[in-house]
Amino acid sequence: MKKIWITGAEGHIGTALLDLLEGAPEGRFDLVFMDVEMPNMDGLEASRTLRDACRREGRPQLVIVAMTANAYVEDRRRAFDAGMDDYLVKPFGFADVCDVMDLRLPARSESDGQHAANESAEPAFSLV
Repeated sequence: MKKIWITGAEGHIGTALLDLLEGAPEGRFDLVFMDVEMPNMDGLEASRTLRDACRREGRPQLVIVAMTANAYVEDRRRAFDAGMDDYLVKPFGFADVCDVMDLRLPARSESDGQHAANESAEPAFSLV
């Protein structure tokens, strides 16, 4: 049985999200669930900006998953063109989130130290 280690979740919007992610130590976040329609800066622009910053700074790319009520093929294409890795259409359930995490995150064992290192840390992922 595969375990998912989640130490919390918090929401951020637009530019505040970018500040959080760009200022975080490398490896701090594995995956970002990004709402496509956020105030200040939409999720598409935030994804493009984050991808550019990671490339510019030589940082590893985070997994970015779009969350949206828009289910058209064109909307999905715009998300992927903006650098998002996956796409969840609202409403979605816990099983959908688990499926994306299983697909997009590398498997970790209890003995690799990740869980112990993150147990008292801030959230392991950000729900945006």
